[in-house]
Amino acid sequence: MATETQQSSSATGRGALHAAQTALVAHALAEWNRKTGLGVCLIGACMRLSSGERVAPALSWMPRQRWVALSPEERQGALPRCAEFVAEVTCPGDNRAVWEDRMARYRSCGVALGWLICPETRTVTVYRRDEPARTLSDITHLMERPNDPLLPGFVLDLRRIWNAGATL
Repeated sequence: MATETQQSSSATGRGALHAAQTALVAHALAEWNRKTGLGVCLIGACMRLSSGERVAPALSWMPRQRWVALSPEERQGALPRCAEFVAEVTCPGDNRAVWEDRMARYRSCGVALGWLICPETRTVTVYRRDEPARTLSDITHLMERPNDPLLPGFVLDLRRIWNAGATL
């Protein structure tokens, strides 16, 4: 689908500010993961949804036990299933409905937690398995639930993403 290709975080033609904002999110996740050693962070990794569709979220994460259970061949190609966590960062002018549909598809195919980060509106929509999506506005930090086994203790400082155009 041309629309989805244009809206993919890994598509060519995205702006430098978008790349900087996505890198800030990736760095925070990777640093948390380095400290905890709980899993594997992936940037733009292709995943096969249960529908057969292939998608490549900007960022994804899977627990270490799921990563080591993959064969070397599965690690080289598209992941045979969804990661447990995905994050997407939108650009100004993106079609919000397309992103919401994509996040809903991720969730329906096994993603336990997804974040749709919209710097233009300073909102984050959180998608959790078996819960309604909820949009958070003008927050400075996104913190995962302390007792949540997926990303325990992860905190994303959104001020850096919101202000990336001014300073990094």
